[in-house]
Amino acid sequence: MANHRANRPPSRLVDAQPTGPDLTPASVQNRLRPSRSALPAVENTLHNLPLFKDTDAAAREAMQESARYHDAAKHELIMSQGDLGFDLFMVVAGCVMIARTDGWGAQQVVGFLFAGGLSGAVAIDTYVNSARSVVPTTVVGFDHATISNLTDAHPSLRRALYRSTISDIGVAQDHLVILGAMNAQERVAAALLHFDRCQRARDPIADKPLWLPMRRTDLANYLAIELPTLSRVLSRFRDHKLLSFQSISEIWLCDRQRLARLSGEDWTVDTLD
Repeated sequence: MANHRANRPPSRLVDAQPTGPDLTPASVQNRLRPSRSALPAVENTLHNLPLFKDTDAAAREAMQESARYHDAAKHELIMSQGDLGFDLFMVVAGCVMIARTDGWGAQQVVGFLFAGGLSGAVAIDTYVNSARSVVPTTVVGFDHATISNLTDAHPSLRRALYRSTISDIGVAQDHLVILGAMNAQERVAAALLHFDRCQRARDPIADKPLWLPMRRTDLANYLAIELPTLSRVLSRFRDHKLLSFQSISEIWLCDRQRLARLSGEDWTVDTLD
């Protein structure tokens, strides 16, 4: 039997370290190339990610020493659906779009990963989705053997990955509800609140706009609505002062409580007249 692992294509993840702890969108786009001198900053970055907030210092150091980092350019393909794969990767900075292509060539966006988000080949040795960077993005990868050894040696890391997996299952179930039981207005409100919760988990500073760097066409695909419909709903939310636009990729959520009612999270009935 052929040894597929020996013949797999080289990984896009390389042995290098990303730079600096400041991972705001602007700093990601203007960061320097990776350098070994950035090791202390990397440890601090892992500590600040939601996944690692409850892990001990030894677990974070072990993850850091085993990691392979890669700076992906904007719209760079990070993993390709159907390829042999033995890596679990995590977004350190930036944003990654996860998508699946059907047998007729149509692409469905199934999610967006921000700092701390995980994807890759987990249960099988094939990537079931493709991953492409939305903006210049830093990712870190680990092969299966490394993950297995690290979780055996560090129970706090095993618990963190378990919590992340349970959270991802919940997000997938919520998305099924969005696609199967909500109208366009409810879908957009639910998505805005979901991205907002994720951003506040990564960065608890309240007075910041919601960062949505993906193209509107990709966001519409994710919500299974047409682009003109998405634009009309966002404009309607703006006109009713539920949100305001700071830029094409930054949105202020001005009334989270009403968005929650519109999305069905709050059972109080609300409509936009």
